[in-house]
Amino acid sequence: ATADQGYAIVRLDSCGNPKIINCTIVHNHGRGVYYDDDHTITIANSILRTARSGETLDVVVVSADDGKAEISSCCLAQTGLGGANNIVADPRFFDPAAGEFSLLSDSPCIDAADGLWLPATDLNRISRNDYPGMGNTGTGTPPYGDMGCYEFGDSDLDGLSDAWELQHFLDLSH
Repeated sequence: ATADQGYAIVRLDSCGNPKIINCTIVHNHGRGVYYDDDHTITIANSILRTARSGETLDVVVVSADDGKAEISSCCLAQTGLGGANNIVADPRFFDPAAGEFSLLSDSPCIDAADGLWLPATDLNRISRNDYPGMGNTGTGTPPYGDMGCYEFGDSDLDGLSDAWELQHFLDLSH
């Protein structure tokens, strides 16, 4: 999700315990997630980097109204959010300036998600897979899914994601 102003996701009143799973929330003017509720928001296996170049804003803001956030196995732009298996690192997107948020082959988000939250496929319907070029730092079963909405797959081992090659060349021969 991207937004030119404000938040990408806002939750202000009570309707249960929302979950943000395997999402990529980036390039917002403002913050990524604002939560003001008396329940718990769960954010897992996601990449949250809201600030555009030169901006330094918190990614997730939870108000003081008894609400809380459980954030785990996420790639974050800010420290101090707690949670298990989170990393504060550059996710290494292919071309974020052009809106291309697939992962590069050296992304710390590859094989780093929690398998308990993984859907079977990513946003492009690519199956979750174990990339041999990256050690498995994820948890759960399987321990090798990727953080964010795009799974890094490189079936021809050329360092380019299959999703990017299919989008730009319509085949995997490049």
